[in-house]
Amino acid sequence: MRVLLEQKSIPMIKLNNKSDKYIFLVLLIFIIINISFYLFQKRDYFIQPFDMEKYDVIYEHSQYNVGKNEFVEYIDDPELYSLAGIKYIRFEDPSTINFELQPLTKYLFGLSILIFKNAIIIQIIIGLLLLFITFKISSCIFPYKSLSIIPSLLLSIDLLFKEQLVRSYLDLFQTLSIQTCFLFIFLSLKNLKYLPVVSVLLGIIALSKSFFVGLIVYITLLVYILLIKRKIIRKFLVNSVWSVLVYFFGYIIFFLNHDLKDFVLLHINIIKLYRSYVPEYPKGEIFRIIISGKWKKWYDDFSYKNVSTWSILWPAGLLSTLASIYLNFIKKNEYIALFLLWISFYLISISFKLVFPRYLLPVLPNLYIIFAYVVFNLYKKIKV
Repeated sequence: MRVLLEQKSIPMIKLNNKSDKYIFLVLLIFIIINISFYLFQKRDYFIQPFDMEKYDVIYEHSQYNVGKNEFVEYIDDPELYSLAGIKYIRFEDPSTINFELQPLTKYLFGLSILIFKNAIIIQIIIGLLLLFITFKISSCIFPYKSLSIIPSLLLSIDLLFKEQLVRSYLDLFQTLSIQTCFLFIFLSLKNLKYLPVVSVLLGIIALSKSFFVGLIVYITLLVYILLIKRKIIRKFLVNSVWSVLVYFFGYIIFFLNHDLKDFVLLHINIIKLYRSYVPEYPKGEIFRIIISGKWKKWYDDFSYKNVSTWSILWPAGLLSTLASIYLNFIKKNEYIALFLLWISFYLISISFKLVFPRYLLPVLPNLYIIFAYVVFNLYKKIKV
């Protein structure tokens, strides 16, 4: 696009093809070694088979069945999602276990357990794909491959990203779906044939963890298109039907046992559950997590605890985002504009509810892209 072409013609940073490829390869090798070493350290997570019978018993006597069975112990989210996944893949009704979160990622965990005996294998694949998609998105913005790989490099050393590689949380696939959707919306601005793909991905995002996040992404894209290329808004809205169809298809097993009325009631119950979940939790805690690395517990003494995965790059990314808004990058760069809208809408939306540090993952690739972009532009100004 015009903005991109103008950026690539700016001569303040010059790299010949050989130097660019050499730096790119060095950074790529670093990413590979870094990820490989981490996975080797954590190999027990994906070598050990998932014990369905064990966790099925734990679940029946866990916090989710208090009043129904005697409480024995808590079941953690990764084990719960893996258990739900293997039950879903065996055609059990997804409303009978962990109904409050959408089923698609758990289906992937179940498939991974069925094939590899462990849900973590699919997590590793998803994580590597996320690094690749982050690089492809960055390639739309930066004039050199060596610069485009920097956000992927920053993401690969992020402890939150690494943690997700070896724990079966739902956030990693949700993040991959969101970033892939962003890549295809960029392609759609050049060629409208990609708009149906964007709509399908929106349905996948809504199914990956929470339909609420899918709605935020949809609103983000709607505002983005109105700002950047208003003439395609009608086609975008028409293609939205694919999002709805994909979402319904994700609940096909549910519809084997229920009708449309039950489907509506299920989502009403999900909304009621979210609204009643720790309503006294302070607003805006996601920003405390980003800036200070402190997370307010919603249990025990409600004190603050250190976020073990916190990185100084989190506040640096947030500061870069604020600087980009101040410098009016929304008008200066149509790629960065999408990320600024997404980060703003997402962080503000989740600031009104109970949050966990891992909820930051969906915006981390974009925070790192903006951080690299701001540093790149500052360097150009210094050179001038």
